[in-house]
Amino acid sequence: MRTLMQRPPTDAAVRHARSGPAPLGSGSALLRLQRAVGNRALQRALLGEDDELVQTSRRAHREGARRRVSTPSTESSGGPAKLQRDTPERDVPKGKSWTGAAKECGTDFCTPLSSEMNAHVRRTKFWPALKSAIGIAVSHRVVPVWNTWAMGGSSLQDFTGDFGADFTASPTTTTTTNFLVRSIKSKLTSSPPAIPSAGSVKLDIPMLIPAEVKAIDTPGDAHEMNFDIPGDIPGNLAGGIGKDQAANPVGKTPSPQDDQRIARGEVKVTDSGPSFIIKIDLNYTVKDTVDLCPGNCGSRREQVATIQMSRWEATGISGDVPYTVDFPAPFVLTPPFAIPKPAPPAPAPGPAPTP
Repeated sequence: MRTLMQRPPTDAAVRHARSGPAPLGSGSALLRLQRAVGNRALQRALLGEDDELVQTSRRAHREGARRRVSTPSTESSGGPAKLQRDTPERDVPKGKSWTGAAKECGTDFCTPLSSEMNAHVRRTKFWPALKSAIGIAVSHRVVPVWNTWAMGGSSLQDFTGDFGADFTASPTTTTTTNFLVRSIKSKLTSSPPAIPSAGSVKLDIPMLIPAEVKAIDTPGDAHEMNFDIPGDIPGNLAGGIGKDQAANPVGKTPSPQDDQRIARGEVKVTDSGPSFIIKIDLNYTVKDTVDLCPGNCGSRREQVATIQMSRWEATGISGDVPYTVDFPAPFVLTPPFAIPKPAPPAPAPGPAPTP
């Protein structure tokens, strides 16, 4: 994932975030914190206005776990009374850093916070405003996907029905399609296939232009299929190509797949007499993951969101949303076209005249 948003949260979005934060933690934990620090201080903690109070909440929770023992109860069978204790909250049981980001991302990007409670408080504070900003900057249609990420991630998803048309319409798909169509035309012009008179042949695109198909799936290649258009839905959900996703299992639900850009389909070549008619059926499959770690922190403006959010993932309360999406190349870019037929071979010379 490369980008999230291109604008900072609006004042209205921030007011919305502060108007009704989601409940945080268990009721017993909040009760202990209320008794330890008071109602007003607890409110500031839940709204994220006092990050220091996160540490107080952790201490109150642990102290309560050590001290607070429930009232002894006797089993209905008349057995001995049992004592029940709360389980102390662990700091960062699923935390994991990722250090492969660019230098401009700084040291906080994809670094765990001090505790899961700290991460929950920050997510409660910032997420309503951030998801509103994503909807404004990109589209409201991607917000449910990012909400799934924020709340822990998911198993492999199929985005074809929801976002296939957006990937077809992306400027990145236009650029990649033009590159592959030019390559097909050049290949068939320089090395036309053998076709029976008035017949036809079908050629597999990955076998016809293997180097070009590999190029669109290669990170850093000049023809990499990199969805890097600001405000573009595929740019928000996919971005560039990462081949280290599976090797870096960060977050509550790590993705099992690396990114892929797959071109598939066939070319039909028909002998029409004076020329060959070429018809291209080109389709794509994109495999990617909605996540931040591993990933790119984006521009300085985007880092206002991405660095904060990456720390939730590194702490283990947010997780990956891996997906596949199948979509056709834009039809207007693949119309039939003609190439000249190769000249017939020159007739073999006849026998030399007898002296």
